[in-house]
Amino acid sequence: MTKETKRETTIRKPHLRGRGPHFPLLDTIVQYEFEPGYIAFTMPTQKRLRVQVGSMTVADTTNALVFYESDHLPVYY
Repeated sequence: MTKETKRETTIRKPHLRGRGPHFPLLDTIVQYEFEPGYIAFTMPTQKRLRVQVGSMTVADTTNALVFYESDHLPVYY
């Protein structure tokens, strides 16, 4: 994509300000295409994610993603 054809859907667009978390690096993240005002994007997390069922560990990673979505709590993947 060239600069002229790059999508203009960064989270800092005026109609999206004040929605979702406020991180400086959001200026570089392009969100998924949804209706105006709706925000959905993923970011890498530095947290360790461990999923246990009873005493069995079924997932354990330091390469997880956190998914932010308008009007919802963050979800780790």
